[in-house]
Amino acid sequence: MIVELANKEIFDEWRELAREVEPLFQGSMADNKDFHRFMYSKIDSNEALIIRDHDTQKLMGLIAISKTENEICWFAVKQSGRGKGIGFKLLEQAISELDDSKEITVITFREECDEGLPARKLYEKFGFRDFDNNYFFEGLPRSIM
Repeated sequence: MIVELANKEIFDEWRELAREVEPLFQGSMADNKDFHRFMYSKIDSNEALIIRDHDTQKLMGLIAISKTENEICWFAVKQSGRGKGIGFKLLEQAISELDDSKEITVITFREECDEGLPARKLYEKFGFRDFDNNYFFEGLPRSIM
């Protein structure tokens, strides 16, 4: 598996991944025009990284970052790819693209969200710690790490 920059050709695959994780994120993304603009802006600014399946070349995971804000903006791995090191490789590469002399932040699930525990545990492996556990993102309870 190789991490590479996303390009506009992956737009439909990103939307498919977004549709798969919408229940977990508790929000509409795949058909949301604001999310589409976000997707294109991350691709245009070289702030979206992907991993494809070695055999099928299908998108297995994507991470979007903000170099300006020094943060992880969006991160998802297809259900069929979880537990195979895909998320680890994506997060490792994303962190290497950010400024490690400053704090790197991410908005993620709170500890009480069982479905979000794998993401939290991965962030913790990379040294992320809760900063604000009473944060609300788009009206949903989240944690800033």
